[in-house]
Amino acid sequence: MDNLTTDFLSFFVPYMGFILLSLLVLSLALSEHHILAARYYYARKWERVVSETIREKDEAKREVELLRNTKTAEIERMTKKVATLEGELSALRANLSKHNEL
Repeated sequence: MDNLTTDFLSFFVPYMGFILLSLLVLSLALSEHHILAARYYYARKWERVVSETIREKDEAKREVELLRNTKTAEIERMTKKVATLEGELSALRANLSKHNEL
């Protein structure tokens, strides 16, 4: 090899080695950062999904409790109404039997 080729190779090979090593270190650092950022993002997303699910479950429980209370009150009201109507029916039957005896 001539002197120019030897000088070029003695400069180029270490230079490219340095560049490749620097890129490797930089890519490892950026990969680590990207992995940590993705883990943080998905951890926050998971927390958000879990909190929304818990909130929806609690809201559904409240709606069921309200519906149950409403239906219970409606049943009690209807029971009282039936008792009142049964009393009125008994009174009418008693009154009718009195009028039939006459």
